[in-house]
Amino acid sequence: MTWSWNRLVRGVALPACPFLLSLPRIMLKKLDFNVRVPKGTVVKDFFDSSGFFKVHQNLDFVGKSKKSIEVKRKIEKIAKSDLPVLILGESGSGKTLVARLIHELSIRSMRRFFDENISAIPEHIAESELFGSVEGAFTDARNRAGYFEMADGGTLFLDEIGEASVNIQKKLLKVIETGEFRKVGSPETSKSDVRLVFATNSDLREKIKRGEFRADLFYRMANLVIEIPPLRERKDDIPELCERYLSKKNYFKCFSDSALDELCTFDWPGNVRQLHNTIERAVFNSDDSGLILPEHIEIY
Repeated sequence: MTWSWNRLVRGVALPACPFLLSLPRIMLKKLDFNVRVPKGTVVKDFFDSSGFFKVHQNLDFVGKSKKSIEVKRKIEKIAKSDLPVLILGESGSGKTLVARLIHELSIRSMRRFFDENISAIPEHIAESELFGSVEGAFTDARNRAGYFEMADGGTLFLDEIGEASVNIQKKLLKVIETGEFRKVGSPETSKSDVRLVFATNSDLREKIKRGEFRADLFYRMANLVIEIPPLRERKDDIPELCERYLSKKNYFKCFSDSALDELCTFDWPGNVRQLHNTIERAVFNSDDSGLILPEHIEIY
């Protein structure tokens, strides 16, 4: 069986992916996934280092620790469903990556993936950004599609959902329940077939107690929940994370054992994002040397 680069590697056309994931893992590993990419590089293995299917050579949840493997298993399982998903995790832990993987491994992978941070949308335009608007609805309003309309058939990822206003929470609840919404200024109801993925680094149960978040919306969002462990709880993954990042950025360098040991002693409150920034500084500090040493590491 030979698959084209576009179909299997880039994830542009992955309708077969859910079928592949439904097969026993031992059967998948017997299939011939040799693919010749445009530059002549042969990609022989479409499974990551811990045996999980990779959507893209640079798009997978890196790590072989027990907690990372649990996350990968859950991603594969959740991708087969179409229910709303709530991703929980600290800032920088990889929530957007997990949302993207869920989309790429789902039957919606041929359609668009929209990523929007709720906290970054000004309150006065949040409703029109999400649901669209019609001309004359407000000053300078024009007919425009919102994210729910543009993501129809695909996946809409709403990050930092804990920062949504009460008004937006109420409207999101209706969309989850009925698939229906109204553009700002329109009396007509629109429908959207979209897979919703939410994420937050907030404690939503505490927000519910304080009256800052609707309990009914929380229970609707939390049909399926995936919790990403902080990097300090999966330090065994740090060497592989470093190796993969250097490879992805085409840095022809490597960390010495003592440098890796130093990285593994830190607790990483900024998680993987902080680690990546530290790697960038270490690469810069190492100048022309191909080996990154402890003295090249600066953690902020």
